[in-house]
Formats: sequence, structure tokens, C-alpha cells
Amino acid sequence: MLIEKIGYFDFTGEELSTPHPDLKPILKRKLLYERRDSVEKGRYLQPIPIAVITNKERNKVLVVRKTPKGLSSDSP
Repeated sequence: MLIEKIGYFDFTGEELSTPHPDLKPILKRKLLYERRDSVEKGRYLQPIPIAVITNKERNKVLVVRKTPKGLSSDSP
């Protein structure tokens, strides 16, 4: 069984000033990881369109990158 977790920054309760904010203060935050469905439902910033998929024991990794057709036209 594979478990997919996505890296993200939590912005719950905060307002981002622009669609593409200054990244310097954001990158000082701790990068968190959670299941993809939870991350995509929340108010989170995903810093890179890459997912790392591991098995439950975390000793096997599959790295994938989203294809251009998998990204929406307004995706940064």
C-alpha cells in the first residue's frame, strides 16, 4: 500500500497579499507534509509541483512530476 504525502505551507487563518507573494518569509516556515486530499482541500501553499510517494515503511520511494496537461492555466 502506498501513502502519498504532499509538502505544503499552512496559511489557515491568514490572508496572502497577492496570488504570488514574496517567498522569502514563506520559505522560513517549516515545510509540513500531509495526505494529498487534505492538502488540496485546505488553505495551503504547495511550494513545488512534485509529489514523493513512499510505501508505509518509507523505505521505497517513487518520485513523479505533474505533466503540463495536469496543471490548470492559473497554476503558478
